[in-house]
Amino acid sequence: MKKSKCLFYFLFVLFLFPACSSGPEIRVVDETWPGGKEKTIKYFKEQGDKRILVREEKYYINGQKEQEGMYKNEERTGVWKYWYDTGVLWSEGEFLNGKSHGYRKVYHSNGKLYYEGNYTDDQPSGVWTFFDKEGRFIQKKIIE
Repeated sequence: MKKSKCLFYFLFVLFLFPACSSGPEIRVVDETWPGGKEKTIKYFKEQGDKRILVREEKYYINGQKEQEGMYKNEERTGVWKYWYDTGVLWSEGEFLNGKSHGYRKVYHSNGKLYYEGNYTDDQPSGVWTFFDKEGRFIQKKIIE
């Protein structure tokens, strides 16, 4: 009985997995800096005869990553991150259907938190908290 159960699960996974997978991502260098360094890289999945954009990365001329994030239905989705050209995280925030929706954190160039809050349907909402360059609390604002 145990062997037949294992065989069933093996066959189930074997046949189900290829049906769910849309194959590997296709990496396309969309833009380059003068001299040929990569500036914008887009990743696609093939669905039938179409290429669907699933994520994007951008780089500064010094090679440091500038931004990265995912797409769904050609609109920003999930967490997007942005960096200063020094490599320090500048901002991270959530998107839904191409609009800011969910948390957002923005940092000073020294890496200390500058402000944080939430977006609802592309508009700031709720409690937003602000900090100085040393990370000390400045104020809270309620946005309705």
